Amino acid sequence: MKVFLSSTYLDLIEHRKAARNGVYNLEVQGVNLMATLTTTEIIPLETDADGVMRVSQTRVTLDTIVTAFKDGATAEEIAQQYPTVPLADAYYVIGYYLHKKDEVESYLEKRVQEADELQKQMEARFNPIGIRERLMARQKSGKL
Repeated sequence: MKVFLSSTYLDLIEHRKAARNGVYNLEVQGVNLMATLTTTEIIPLETDADGVMRVSQTRVTLDTIVTAFKDGATAEEIAQQYPTVPLADAYYVIGYYLHKKDEVESYLEKRVQEADELQKQMEARFNPIGIRERLMARQKSGKL
């Protein structure tokens, strides 16, 4: 069935589009029309030279946001805890996590494995046993 819209109805459609992106239901002389608008949003994540994903223009990692969210923090709480992360970006990153959960979980697991390996390397290089005593001895001798 073809529906012809007059300029008055077209104005109404344009007004609704301008009001908000999304799905609109319009009733035109008893005919229900549905217009779907598609928008493209850029997720505010960047990968640095070391392969670490961070919220754009901040030092806050994807790991940090996802961990806070998994621990029950809301986007508002995350934005308050990390003032460099705008509230909208916190929502985008949480949404990205929820939409791409398997990919993000795989990335997070890889990051945990890398952190464990780095810790083993550091402990092999700098023995942590007795470090407190060594530091206290240095402090007493004035070499710290």
